Amino acid sequence: MALPLELDLSNLAEVTFVAGRRPFASALLHVADAVGAYPAGLPRVWREATRRAVGPQMRHLGLLGYFVPEVLSENPEQRSVSLRSRLAELREFARDAPPDEGLAEALDDMYGARLPDSIRMTAEQQTPFIRSAVRSVTAASSITAEFWPAATALLDREERRVGGATTLEAKTALISTLVLGSRLEGTVLHTDDPDPPRGHLASTVELYPILAGPRASVVTVTTTDRDALTVAAIGYPLPGLAGLVGGDGHPLPESPLAVLLGDLRAEVLTLIDRPATMGTLADRVYTSPSRLTYQITRLERAGLVLRERRGPAVWVHRTSLGDRLVALMTS
Repeated sequence: MALPLELDLSNLAEVTFVAGRRPFASALLHVADAVGAYPAGLPRVWREATRRAVGPQMRHLGLLGYFVPEVLSENPEQRSVSLRSRLAELREFARDAPPDEGLAEALDDMYGARLPDSIRMTAEQQTPFIRSAVRSVTAASSITAEFWPAATALLDREERRVGGATTLEAKTALISTLVLGSRLEGTVLHTDDPDPPRGHLASTVELYPILAGPRASVVTVTTTDRDALTVAAIGYPLPGLAGLVGGDGHPLPESPLAVLLGDLRAEVLTLIDRPATMGTLADRVYTSPSRLTYQITRLERAGLVLRERRGPAVWVHRTSLGDRLVALMTS
């Protein structure tokens, strides 16, 4: 899961960020939270539903609180793998692959006498654990499956945000907000852990949002030296997810303004409650100036906004019709 990682960003100017979507990681964190192995901050209604769905599998899943076997970790070289394909791979692995004979020894080295006998036994006999994990992730994913389409606008926004981080300043601002519990000092992201593992970014790093809770975090590394880890992927909490979850655990109805205008135009129209420059708006909605120009042109033709050049900058403000529409659709 997450590492309390000290991250060297000295190569950040050469790093390329790519946006990804990994539903398996989200479902696995739901299971880990529900069984008490990792506090991702799941909404209470999701946690209770996941616990009911996982049920008898819980006794095999305590290992998640100590170690995530490689077979359950995300492979940064395989992007856009569907949840169905990932679960099929795991079922085949649980059926045919021998257990990792070195896992119990590795856990002994990491935890010593603090390792419970039950966890050591699970590490020695991994097949029941993998099978329980597959069943549990399958159940957990069905609970929140409706949120992936409901979160489309938020996911698209994250893809724009990650894709738009091309300058050193933008990359620094982005990465420093995604690694939970960290603080930036110079070119190093520090953690409060007194003796954290240390690492640096790979030349290409995948960033993907997690549909779980505000403390959900996953760091995928491609090396095992705790003082020279190479970070290839980072999963982080999807911003705005809490605003989609109703009290019954189902998605709240979509914004009427978004239904009428489309997600991006609705976001733009809502943001300009006071005049703003085109450059400021592009930054706030994480889109290119050319794409924003197209959206503003459509809104202007509908009589909802006006553009005005003031010196070198173009300013945008809502018309009275735009004000009335926003008030009507958001009341």
